[in-house]
Amino acid sequence: MASSIDPTKPTTGRAYTADVRANFETARSEISALQLADTNLADSTDPALGDALVAVKLEATGSVARTQHDKNEELPTVGDFAVRAA
Repeated sequence: MASSIDPTKPTTGRAYTADVRANFETARSEISALQLADTNLADSTDPALGDALVAVKLEATGSVARTQHDKNEELPTVGDFAVRAA
């Protein structure tokens, strides 16, 4: 998440109350949004939150992105294990 705080305010040597107040308000809003996102990621009671908010994708040609929730629901198959000839 890119910040919307204006790095040019306050200007060096001239800290205007309105500039400082605006940046503090922006910071407060951004921190609240990050805290809500953290809470949503930690929520394991709602199927639309938690691992459903995390995308995963293999670094293989043709792979598709899906949620961690979908990946967690997979059952292992014989094809998931390498078989070595003795």
